[in-house]
Amino acid sequence: MLKWVRPAALAAAMLAVLPASALNIDPKAEVHPTAVLMGNITVGPYTRIGPKVVIEGDVTIGHHVNILGNAVIHGDRVTIGNYVRIDYGARVLDGRPADETYIRDNCWVGMNATVRGSRMEEGSAVGNGAVADFNTHLEKGAVLAHGGVTLHDAVIPAGALAEGLPAQVTQKAVTDGGRQKIFGLIPSVWIHYEHDRIAAAIDRNPPKRQERYPGIAGKPFWTGSPKIDPTAQIHPTAILMGRITIGPYTRVGPNVIIGENTTIGSHCDIRANTNIRAPTVIGDYVLIGERVHVGDSRTGGSDNPLWIKDYSYIGSGSVVHATKIDAEVYYGANVTSDYGSYVGEGSIVMSGASVRHDERIRDHMVFEGNPGLAGAQPGIPDAMMMQLLGFRPKQWLAEVMGPALEKRETYEPPLDKWEHTNKGIVKGAVNPAAILVGNVSIGEGSRVYPGAYLEGNITIGKRCDVVVDVMIVSQDAVIGEHSHMYDKAIIVDGRPALTASTTNDKPDLVRLGMFSWINHLAALQGTTTGDFSLANIGVSAAYGTHIGAEALLLNNSATYAGQQLPARSISYGNPAKVRVLDSTMREREFFFYGKSYPTWERQATAEELKSYTIPK
Repeated sequence: MLKWVRPAALAAAMLAVLPASALNIDPKAEVHPTAVLMGNITVGPYTRIGPKVVIEGDVTIGHHVNILGNAVIHGDRVTIGNYVRIDYGARVLDGRPADETYIRDNCWVGMNATVRGSRMEEGSAVGNGAVADFNTHLEKGAVLAHGGVTLHDAVIPAGALAEGLPAQVTQKAVTDGGRQKIFGLIPSVWIHYEHDRIAAAIDRNPPKRQERYPGIAGKPFWTGSPKIDPTAQIHPTAILMGRITIGPYTRVGPNVIIGENTTIGSHCDIRANTNIRAPTVIGDYVLIGERVHVGDSRTGGSDNPLWIKDYSYIGSGSVVHATKIDAEVYYGANVTSDYGSYVGEGSIVMSGASVRHDERIRDHMVFEGNPGLAGAQPGIPDAMMMQLLGFRPKQWLAEVMGPALEKRETYEPPLDKWEHTNKGIVKGAVNPAAILVGNVSIGEGSRVYPGAYLEGNITIGKRCDVVVDVMIVSQDAVIGEHSHMYDKAIIVDGRPALTASTTNDKPDLVRLGMFSWINHLAALQGTTTGDFSLANIGVSAAYGTHIGAEALLLNNSATYAGQQLPARSISYGNPAKVRVLDSTMREREFFFYGKSYPTWERQATAEELKSYTIPK
């Protein structure tokens, strides 16, 4: 069992305003031109900060740290040690006023993981898609596995392994073999191997110095005529597209993308690297945390209208997919809610929970787990709320966040452009607000949407969609024709072969079969998929995972390294387990979409389908 610490009382202190910009970047640190650094930021030598990373607040980062693309670090006082890896799309955030946030030396934070208001001691690791929730303490060498989710104020003892949702200690003394099973490598060994190579590359090619790192201007890519209250603040890197209304004292953060017919009320905080791509009415005093996706209805608008009502709190890394959210709802971190779901007033959806399509959570209910379940009885008295969360979200939104939004921030002028080159052959349509770097080839009829970032040697077949803010970084990625990669999906390289810290005899390839469907906030690392496979919302696929032909990995599930999901299987859980073998396409459609709707018909014309063998 985990050890628990008594929750600290929530202080009524005001949220501090970001300090005046004071960047202290070591000359041997490498910061990507698209990164945004704002506040009092210190970065040590041989640290690399990747594309579209956002670092805000009062943050100190040591030497030999690798912060990979689309990660977000945000806090009034966050300290990151030396030889640390913060993987693609991860969030390291401050928590409640009494929480302390730090990461010591030789630590690992996995893809799409959330560490908020938590402490990681030397050599500890948080896996892909995991959540170390408020005031979690990972003691020296502790491991929170892929997909694991702690409750607030949890302690994972030194050297222990915690797994599941909610996380429980499954090994009191995890071995290097146990770490290999989960991560496919020994994190502390790999970190040193990787960072020594990064340091050598920086010495060979010293980075160009900049006085500021304000990111790339988003205003040139605005469309429509958004109506913005004069007291609202829009970060210069944000992109607004379409009929948009933004109310008083609302703040839209770095790299946010808002489209469609969206109305946002007063005193709302839309945080870094979030996108809203749905016709949605958002009320007053709403927080939408870092790297959240708010998505649209099923085809034909059957789930519309959509709303997020007053005093709702949407935690970082969550997906709100064609969901109606009533007032005073709390989403923890890394929550997914799917097509047609409805969350009633005053409900609590715990971190890591997965709300299936067309599910109704009644008023004042607690919903938790993956697959998620609601409590037996409605009603959340104050004592229960404090037990579950350790703070009162509505009070925080009204008394802390709201007044903080009324204080103006000063933004640095962004870069007008970034000089970069793509030598690939582009036959499809690439939106001007997308970035292609290296040797990226786009097939005929394919579309690359705003905010997408593709770097390396990448070949994308014909009639594929690379949707808003997708990130693909690979030295050898092949994506089959008619595949769709949806908002905020991440597809990146895996392990090389036979290094000091890995045992795989060949590199992890990035190969997606034809008609693959990689859904919102899915993160695939050195992963292959078969034809007609489906990686659903918020999944994490670790190094060397293979998702077989016509297989389905369901929402918020996380695989361990090298996991093989058989053809036509349905898998889910934290960690993911195969639950159904030899499923029919009709079964997968209902699990995935909520109705019988063959996804390939959205991905190809009737004439083209004659050339393919369609699963029955």
